[in-house]
Amino acid sequence: QVGAELILADRSVEATLKRTWANLSLWSKSKLLASLFASGDEQEELTEEKLEKMKEQDTITEMMKSFAQEMPQIKKPLIDERDSYLMASIARAPGKKIVAVVGAGHVSGMLEQYPKVDSIDLDALSVLPPPSKIGTILAWLIPAILVLTMYYGYQDHGLKSVTEMMIAWVLPTSLLCALFTALTLPKPVSILVAALSAPITTIHPAISAGMVVGLAEAWYRKPTVEDCEKVTLDAASFKGLFSNPVTRILIVAFASNIGASLGFYVGLSLVLQKATN
Repeated sequence: QVGAELILADRSVEATLKRTWANLSLWSKSKLLASLFASGDEQEELTEEKLEKMKEQDTITEMMKSFAQEMPQIKKPLIDERDSYLMASIARAPGKKIVAVVGAGHVSGMLEQYPKVDSIDLDALSVLPPPSKIGTILAWLIPAILVLTMYYGYQDHGLKSVTEMMIAWVLPTSLLCALFTALTLPKPVSILVAALSAPITTIHPAISAGMVVGLAEAWYRKPTVEDCEKVTLDAASFKGLFSNPVTRILIVAFASNIGASLGFYVGLSLVLQKATN
């Protein structure tokens, strides 16, 4: 309204989350996930008095110190790197008068970065970490084993054996994925999509059943902006998780992934049995 140029100065959330996750060890990832699940039912009323107390600089400083001690591997990419990114973005913004709006927890760290703002490389702070080599190998190795097993069965027993192995693969993956999806009471089309997609997504490293089923559920459930704004509040209770379309979609996608994963191991064992008989 006043003719100011708006600069979105924060780093991409994708870069922040992926750099944070990559910075964690397996043990730290396990502890983080456990703490998130454990805190799901914890609710504390945030009064105006508590909110004002949290705005005090001393309180914020102590909170950040505590956070750094408890989770140093998370603080660096989640807080320190963003302090640098925010300060550099603000310092390089055009105009003589700049109004910067940031989270209170970042102010102290950003001021520390101000003297060296010219040397901050924004591109380096936005680089996405490469995928794990071991994870990539495993992701392609298991489907390769399945394909080679079917080829081996074809060489020894002909087309009939391949047909039996295909049935042994399709049935458990389809049925278990559809069953676990149905347990979350989704839209009927999501159950159908789960059954049809599971045999394919379980052998494709880049696509999961949850991606396809979640997309189908989102297409028919269509969450609103208000639903997104209420996610934090609704996620604090079991009823809220299922009543909010956003979290409901995530639950459906998660359940379909569990069913597809179980179907994968059942199907693989049946295929191996068929190949060796």
